[in-house]
Amino acid sequence: MRFVVAVLFVALGIWVALPSRNVQGNPAFEERTGQCSQPDGTIVRLYQGNGGATTSFWYSVTTKPWLLMPERQVAYSYSTPAWYSVSCGKDGIVLSGSGGTLVLPADEVEERRAAPLTYIYGNREITPRSFGMFDVVRIGIGFLIVIAGSPTVLWRRRRWRTTVDPHAA
Repeated sequence: MRFVVAVLFVALGIWVALPSRNVQGNPAFEERTGQCSQPDGTIVRLYQGNGGATTSFWYSVTTKPWLLMPERQVAYSYSTPAWYSVSCGKDGIVLSGSGGTLVLPADEVEERRAAPLTYIYGNREITPRSFGMFDVVRIGIGFLIVIAGSPTVLWRRRRWRTTVDPHAA
């Protein structure tokens, strides 16, 4: 039982240390509103985020090229434009919404996985993936959880039994 708990600690620590799919927005507050597949098999997903009464809605578009590749954000919009649907084609990803139609060309999608196209109140920016303070905290917490569980996984606890010689006086 102790071994199972230790393995779960190690797995939890690794999961905490892995990066999020998003550069902008919190995946915990997002709901998937659309999905399509590109001709090469890449899955494209559209999410709507809602942080509560004091924030605007945000919209996040992610791609997942194949089974072992992580899902990554390629486009993000805070407040405007609002994206309501996503469609895929050989020309790229088509986002439709309040600001009209936005086409993310197919040859630009892989580049956007590293630096997502970002709209903040309608102003266009390119936001590169960066290593910030939150990443340091996240990796540190993951490392501590792994450290808490690894001794039991790596080293077996030996039980030393003392033998009592009945003839010893």
